[in-house]
Amino acid sequence: MNSDNNKGKQDSVSKECIFKIIATEAAGLYNLLITVSTGILAGTLLFLEKIAPSPTTLSLLFLGLGWLMLLFCTLACAWIRWNNVESGRLALERKFEDSRKIDKPNRMLTKLSIISLGLGIALIGIFAMINIFNKVNSIERNIKMVAENEESKNKEYKEHVEEKAIPFSSINPPEEAERIPNNQDSDEDANGEVTDDIR
Repeated sequence: MNSDNNKGKQDSVSKECIFKIIATEAAGLYNLLITVSTGILAGTLLFLEKIAPSPTTLSLLFLGLGWLMLLFCTLACAWIRWNNVESGRLALERKFEDSRKIDKPNRMLTKLSIISLGLGIALIGIFAMINIFNKVNSIERNIKMVAENEESKNKEYKEHVEEKAIPFSSINPPEEAERIPNNQDSDEDANGEVTDDIR
């Protein structure tokens, strides 16, 4: 008889411990889901400010869907915790059937919250990757444009210098032009022939 009583006490203690473990794990899970979802929401705002101030249109679609998933996760966790309080209150009032009616949809909503958190993280990850690639490509394009501009400026400068430079032939002294002797005068006759008058 005493052994049966001891066994009953051990069973009741073990059930109480299991309940505490379950309650602690559930609270930790909901806190984790809420913390991660709200942290990622805040992180995307910082990402938009520092890395992608001008996101692409396609990436904004992924961002919007990701935010909706994270928002659903946060609100669902808040609703689950409220329902857990109600379930506990009904259990204290010995309304176990009503308490079970709350617990069953809560389990389903918890699974949906975990799935929505995963989808939200994935969608925001896609958003981040699209904008990082876009930023890297724009930096490379800017570097290429700067290099091309520098090259064209250097080319124009060289052409300008070549135009203004003194040609090598001008360095040599000019050849003396042939002169006509002073003591000879040339006259043209009526037929256009040149005749010299000697005096």
